[in-house]
Amino acid sequence: PEKVREFRIPEHNLSKLRDGFEKLAKRAVKLGVAAPSFAEVRIEREIEVLSGVTGESAWVLESEIVPPNATGGIRIYHIVKVEGETPKLAGWSLQGIIEHLPGEGNMLRKVPTVEGDLPAEYRDADNGCDHCKLARHRVETFVLKHDNGEYKKVGRQCLSDFLGGVNPDSLARGAEIIFSAAALCGEFEEGGYGERERSGFSINAVVA
Repeated sequence: PEKVREFRIPEHNLSKLRDGFEKLAKRAVKLGVAAPSFAEVRIEREIEVLSGVTGESAWVLESEIVPPNATGGIRIYHIVKVEGETPKLAGWSLQGIIEHLPGEGNMLRKVPTVEGDLPAEYRDADNGCDHCKLARHRVETFVLKHDNGEYKKVGRQCLSDFLGGVNPDSLARGAEIIFSAAALCGEFEEGGYGERERSGFSINAVVA
């Protein structure tokens, strides 16, 4: 089963990520939803090794055995995941949003705090709604899961009626903020190290 997505953040981007989540928390307050956060899952360290043939450098995960061609250079990555409340109303939690792209099929965006796979049928699902049963032009439909394990695909305009008259705005706002948290992590996953840039030096490699 698909796990919660993990993001590989270069060490020099970690403070920027924290700043970004602080701003996101202020935005969450304005939207009236719970602020997401990120948790560090583990730290990965890569060491630089040189090719004996070309002299070019490559980066490999650090282990107890230091390669004889290690330069001592090291790069540090913080593996993080998004944490927060999965948007939920009237016993139905938002699992994902299906974006229907004309001529291109579907793009399925799973809520980053949801573990496990979404039903495979939603990857190729049409833009119909399980509630109104009407075939309308819809840009997106919402994949919801009930506490009893039942899944439903519902159009945005049908959410209120489907949820028994409950205003679905908080569900949409919760989705907006949790997807923004994932996008923020993705942003700082990029812009990593330059070709020969490093975090510092590995003591083990230098001693070896």
